[in-house]
Amino acid sequence: SPGGEPPMTTTFRLATLNIWGMPEPLSWPQRRVRFPRIAKFLDANAFDVIAIQELWRIPFRPAFERPGLVAPAAGEPNSGLAIATRFRVVETEHVAYGLGAPFIEGLWTSKGTLRASIEIGGVVVDVVDTHTQAYRGPKWSALRAKHLVAALEVAKKRPVPFVFCGDFNVFERIASDREALRAIEAEGFVDA
Repeated sequence: SPGGEPPMTTTFRLATLNIWGMPEPLSWPQRRVRFPRIAKFLDANAFDVIAIQELWRIPFRPAFERPGLVAPAAGEPNSGLAIATRFRVVETEHVAYGLGAPFIEGLWTSKGTLRASIEIGGVVVDVVDTHTQAYRGPKWSALRAKHLVAALEVAKKRPVPFVFCGDFNVFERIASDREALRAIEAEGFVDA
């Protein structure tokens, strides 16, 4: 810290949650039932920052509409990422990976990152939310590794404290997933 001052501590409660925005039968119960329940749980637990995955531009999204919700603009790729916070949002950035996806998923979503710079107790903290490619196959794990590298670049590009969160979809037994997690830890991240 400059001038030998003690380091400032900034605390806040953060939740990260993939709300499984897929329609039934791919997720159950139905979104019109599940989404209000999830929103009620998040509100009841008074999280300061919520990183959400799979909140695409779809019906039933209003359960999550609230002041402080940051999501990709209508003209941006539909990544399904959102960050909700009670703190002042200073700046946002949405980046699509542009690295491809399975054909069916590519019809409605584009994987990427969403960064919200949030002022917490006079300190700006970047919260970077991501959702990387799922599935175990070699093609998808290779794509997931590229997603994680791209997301890490977004997370570490600004000289402010930051939280890197989301649905990484990593598997313990896949070497490229373990390697990607080691690269994240090498940047000084602590797995919460």
